[in-house]
Amino acid sequence: METGNLLRGWTLGDGFYLRDWMVLGAEIGRWETFVSNVNRARRTPVVAAFVENIGSVTASVKNVSINRQIKDSIHEPLNGRGTITLEDVDGILITNGRSVIRRNDKVRIWTGFSHPGFRHGDLIPRFTGVVQEPTVNTATREVTLSLQDYGYLMKQAQTSGDFSDYNTPVLLINELLSRLNLGAATFENETGLPTTFEFGNTTLSRRNYWAITHGALLGIRYIFYFDGEGGLQCKRRDNSSESQEVFRDRDIKGLQHIRMAELINEKSVDLGTAAPVTWSATVGDSLRWGQATYTKHNKASQALYGVSADYEAEELLASWDNILPFGRDSVKWAKYPRQVYELRCAGHPYLEIMDKVRIDSDVQNVHGQMTVIGIDEYVSGSSDSQTLTLLTHRELF
Repeated sequence: METGNLLRGWTLGDGFYLRDWMVLGAEIGRWETFVSNVNRARRTPVVAAFVENIGSVTASVKNVSINRQIKDSIHEPLNGRGTITLEDVDGILITNGRSVIRRNDKVRIWTGFSHPGFRHGDLIPRFTGVVQEPTVNTATREVTLSLQDYGYLMKQAQTSGDFSDYNTPVLLINELLSRLNLGAATFENETGLPTTFEFGNTTLSRRNYWAITHGALLGIRYIFYFDGEGGLQCKRRDNSSESQEVFRDRDIKGLQHIRMAELINEKSVDLGTAAPVTWSATVGDSLRWGQATYTKHNKASQALYGVSADYEAEELLASWDNILPFGRDSVKWAKYPRQVYELRCAGHPYLEIMDKVRIDSDVQNVHGQMTVIGIDEYVSGSSDSQTLTLLTHRELF
């Protein structure tokens, strides 16, 4: 951003003559602060990187690409990925044609812009994870690292058995993270549902940690992802963080509609055991004693947009107290159409998943608030570009 004011000090040579009301050096004008957007492409991008067992490789970074996202549905999300290309300028990254950096070595990447007085500029952590595969180009003496965030480690690890000591989302997820030597998750409103919601079943079949985490959060309508610092963020689906960022036509390199997000106006949840007698008098839930599957409809949405059904079975949600709110809230969250857009722009390294931004494009007649659900960025010594996947705000709760 550029800021300033409308005052100025007059000097000789400005084309004015001194009058009785004008004194040399006097400030003439109104003290009105103005703020104007600056094309971020004018700023010089900077990157810093640190690799386990090597240390800082900032001087070797040629380019970086990062992709982190969540889904526009309630189903299991993807984990973050990235690549970084390093030039072996000091001869310490390649030995006998092989990369010194190995699989599963930890990597952290910061991006930002140069700033006077700072050695590496203004830097923000954008990716933390592990090396999935190092690739060496001996001709150019470059090492390209294929990266995955810590969700990759959670997908590699599996478990099963009795987890009765970890019968809430907070206890179960933090136990899984501790087994991988990762820090505890950050929960939005941790003292609420993440702590008070109890699973109907804690004898788990064999699954990977990522799938178990997804199942643990389904019942409380939370999403999860690893942030740029490598911390697992668990947040409510119906919430977002206000970034105050506004994209106007001068800021937008490209804006296109991708698809309609998942629409759910009929949700079925299978429990596997019949509803108890106490449920036979439940009002408004279309549930009677003896049922083993609960289905929630929204007739208004179905009349407007047709039937869009979704089915779910999750072993952690193994009681009627679990699946009734899950079925109801899934339809409540996604019963009206929401749209997914892709926005191409200069780099905004401070934006994060679940940040709320505003689009004001007169050229494409697209206006409104949207939530960032995907960040795909590319950074080199001369370029910092970004593609944001955005979800429109049409949910009604």
